[in-house]
Amino acid sequence: MNNMSDFDLKLADFTDAVNKKLEEIAEVPRVLEKSVYEAMEYSLLAGGKRIRPVLTAAVAEMLGGCVEDGITAGCALECVHTYSLIHDDLPCMDNDDLRRGKPTCHKVFPENIALLAGDGLLNKAFEILSDEGSFKEVDGETALALIRCLSRASGAAGMIGGQVIDLEGENREDLTLDELVAMLSLIHI
Repeated sequence: MNNMSDFDLKLADFTDAVNKKLEEIAEVPRVLEKSVYEAMEYSLLAGGKRIRPVLTAAVAEMLGGCVEDGITAGCALECVHTYSLIHDDLPCMDNDDLRRGKPTCHKVFPENIALLAGDGLLNKAFEILSDEGSFKEVDGETALALIRCLSRASGAAGMIGGQVIDLEGENREDLTLDELVAMLSLIHI
């Protein structure tokens, strides 16, 4: 008898589908700049709950949309999230040595390659969303709306702005509740 609930089974199915899609996305091409792709793959496939793409797929299913398209859009979101983690771990930001129990990207690869890996994942997200072959049912207008939404959420008025509040708030004892709430609402995509 299986002890997993329907929720747990659905979560496992979505997570497996997301991980397979991320493995396709992270595949390292045979090119001269192979090290940056390896750093992107290292960070993108480092694990995690995959909550963003799983929720995106679940909402697509709930609304009667194409689950596979939800997974694709969610994986683009996961690329942006992973880029933000790589950059957040860099010495110029939080200077973290570990992420999810593993050495951070800049500890495994040179710092400049880690920085470029983050940049590569950010651009990969928009490449995924803008590629005509990425989706089964999402049309060009909807893809453009997805790109607009993700770019706003991850830009200076979103996640980057939250990171600025975080950096400028370090060692400040007068950080207000409003500043803290603004930072927390913006920093996580």
